[in-house]
Amino acid sequence: MHCRNCGKKIESDSKFCKYCGKVINRENKNYYYLIISIIVVIVIFFTALFAGRKIVTFINQSNRKYNNYDTNYNDMYDNDDYFDDYFDDYFDTDEDDDREDYDSNIFQYKFNEINVDKFLELKNEKDLSVVYIGRNASSYCMQQSLYLHIVGSKYNLDINYLDISNISNEDYQKLQSSFEFFNSSWSIPLILLVKDDTIVAKKEGVQNTDELENFFESNNLIDTKKQRNYD
Repeated sequence: MHCRNCGKKIESDSKFCKYCGKVINRENKNYYYLIISIIVVIVIFFTALFAGRKIVTFINQSNRKYNNYDTNYNDMYDNDDYFDDYFDDYFDTDEDDDREDYDSNIFQYKFNEINVDKFLELKNEKDLSVVYIGRNASSYCMQQSLYLHIVGSKYNLDINYLDISNISNEDYQKLQSSFEFFNSSWSIPLILLVKDDTIVAKKEGVQNTDELENFFESNNLIDTKKQRNYD
């Protein structure tokens, strides 16, 4: 460092200049460091506060959006606002012509809402049954529900929906006992094709309309060359 009085180079820990005798005042330097530190802390605090408020606002908006439809899936699709929001998001279009094939049909279509006992009956039947397992409040299940409504209404396909949002311990044990599959790691949304006490085929995770059509057609449940016509 250099002496501010004479400009000569002195030791950094000097208390006075050995050339001119000027006392080196370190208090001012420490004072400036203190001021800068306080300013930095204040900037960090308000930046964190602003970011935190943004995050809380986003979470609250998301919760309100999904909680508005936390009743059952059939009620969701009776709501025009829900369909408007998710149609454009997941089909990447806002053209009216693209909606004509779906808009009138999808609201007529309903899932068969079932409980665990009904699922146990379906899995033992001789005819193939489609069972969709999910949770009403799950955003992924909301996406899957939309795709299933599109395909189900298009091909007049019976889809049984088992909501596990508030499943009891007793019912969960029944579910685990039904198939060995439920005793390992599995995830929702989950689509099962069951008959004769067997899982014939399954799909985990969100499947789009093309994937659903391929899945159902490969198991002889639909014919993509034919689709339901509404009068």
